[in-house]
Formats: sequence, structure tokens, C-alpha cells
Amino acid sequence: ERKKNERKLQYLSHYDYLTGLRNRHGFEHDSQLLLKKYTTGIGIIVCDVDGLKLVNDTIGHDFGDKLLQDVAQIIKNSVREDDITARVGGDEFCIAVPLTKPGIVENIIYRLRQEIKEHNRMNPILPLSLSLGFAVSQDQRVDIEALFKEADDSMYRQKIHHNLSTRSIFMEKLMKMVDEKGYINSEQVKRIQQYVSLMAANIDLSERQLDGLLLLAKFHDIGKIGTPDHILTKPEQLSEKEKKEIERHCEIGYRIAQSIPGLSSIAELILKHHEWWNGGGYPLKLKGEEIPLECRIFSILMAYDAMTTGRPFRPALSHREAIAEIEKNAGVQFDPDLVPVFLQSVGMGRAGAEDAKMPMP
Repeated sequence: ERKKNERKLQYLSHYDYLTGLRNRHGFEHDSQLLLKKYTTGIGIIVCDVDGLKLVNDTIGHDFGDKLLQDVAQIIKNSVREDDITARVGGDEFCIAVPLTKPGIVENIIYRLRQEIKEHNRMNPILPLSLSLGFAVSQDQRVDIEALFKEADDSMYRQKIHHNLSTRSIFMEKLMKMVDEKGYINSEQVKRIQQYVSLMAANIDLSERQLDGLLLLAKFHDIGKIGTPDHILTKPEQLSEKEKKEIERHCEIGYRIAQSIPGLSSIAELILKHHEWWNGGGYPLKLKGEEIPLECRIFSILMAYDAMTTGRPFRPALSHREAIAEIEKNAGVQFDPDLVPVFLQSVGMGRAGAEDAKMPMP
């Protein structure tokens, strides 16, 4: 058992656990051995994953880790047996190539680009982009670290040009994925926006607040792109673990909105739209007026819409039943000062007026 643990520690000291490639220490050690074995010189290729931080910050580290594993496989598919491959940083990979024939480094870069094209053809929703740089030396006494820096500088010159276009393409693809997976329900958006207009007539909202609410109606669930499909489509009630997973959509949505110029103004509202008046909501456990006014309004409207349209695990309530639930939860889930405004807005206060104004779901 002790020897087994020693072997494991030895492996981890030279290899990256996520990708199976060498780590920086393993790369430095083995590239020196490579230099001694081949007298014809050596080439260094540096690859950097464009937009990895954006992927991690928006749809989560699980997606980012999968992207890193895909890059590692692309590198493995593109090199020869004697080439040294490594993940030398969070989003940076390196290949040491013995110069056994003219143009070998350029050939490997060509294969890398072809592999990336094929990967993106098979994965059009979240395409992969790598910035590549290289340097070569035929001097057997070359300083590997200096050669690496030369290749790294070459890569960064390319990355400057890649970053803006990569960000733009990624966000465009992300929004397309959101639309295709149905995280924006156009019928629900229409209903919520009608509810907003009804309440706005009875509350002194600024134009900015009204615009924020109308945007929130459309994009509040954008973070569900980071929630596994089997949880979102589960017909039964969710387990506690699954509930925790789905609650992450507020934070994921916040990070996505921050990355999109047109949505950055409502990032905070997306983060806080599931907070409760009594502090029992998520993710920040805010209470009372710590919660933005727009979120307190939206909380009531979303609850009404959810109750009257139903969910996979429970039937829809009638208008009167939904109103009764909202009244019951005033001061608990909902702002007690806004509930009467909501009731007035829908034409059904405690007097029980019959002419409810809410649009039919």
C-alpha cells in the first residue's frame, strides 16, 4: 500500500490530474531529456485556450474542465510519440518537438488547427478557440525556459487579436443555446411583462426600474444553462441536492449578464430575484428592503404566474387560489407593502371583486 501511494505521489508530481498530460515540472524534466536524446534541435509550441475564464465565470467550471480535457485530447491526436505534451498553467498547454525533419513544428500546428475545426464541427454550440505560438532552436545548448518564453510571447501576440472575437462569438453561441433549450419562454415573458405593466400603473417606478423589470422577465432564468437537463426536466419533485443545484442558476445568470453589455444593468436583479422578504430565499439570504424593489415586485408576479400555469409535479391553481396563497405569504416570501398593490393592480383586493384584470395564462 505504501509503495502504491509513493507511485501515485510520483505520478502526481509530474502529471496533471485533470488532463493526464505532464504538468510544468514534468515538462521541464522531460524536455531536458528530449534535448539530450536529439541533437537536431527542439521546437516549443504554446497553446492557450481563448475565453476559458469567460466559460468558467458564466456556465461553470464543469464546462471549463471539459473544455480543457477536449484540448488535451486534441493535442494528443496531433503529436508524435516522442513529442512532450503538458498542461503548464490553468489555460496554457505546451508541446516540445524534436526537430527530426524540416517543417515538423508547422505540421503539428496545422494538425492542431484541423483537429480544432473538427471539434467545432461536432460541437457547434460552444466552439473551441486556441491561440498558438511557437519558437525553434537547432542549438543543443539552448535554454528551454528562454525558448518557451519566445513561444509564449508569440502566442500572446495572436491572443490579443483572438480575445475580442472569441468573446463575441461565445456570447452569441451562448444566447443561441439559451434560446434553443427554451430557458426563455416567450409566452411566460409576455404574461410577466403584462403583469409588470399593471403594477407599474400603481407604483412610482423610474423608467430605469421599469426597463429593468421588463428585461428581468425575459432573462431571469438565463443561468439555467448551467443546470443539468435531467434536473430541469424531472417530472417529480426535486431532491434537496437537486434543489441546491438548481439554485445555482441565480449566480450563473449573474455572471453571464455581467459579461453581456446589454444585460449587465440587470445582473444584480438576476442574482437576487429568488430572495424572500423574511430572508428564507436564495442565494444571499437577503431580508426586507435589502432586496431590490424590482426583485420584490418580480417575486410576486413570478409566483402568481407559476401557480396559475402549473408545474410538472403539480396542477395549476385558479386565479382566486393563487391570490389567496400570495396574501398568506405576505411578510414571509413577499413584501407586505407590495402585496396590496398587487391585489389592487389585478382588480381583486380583499373585497373579492370579480373583475380580475390579470391576463389569462
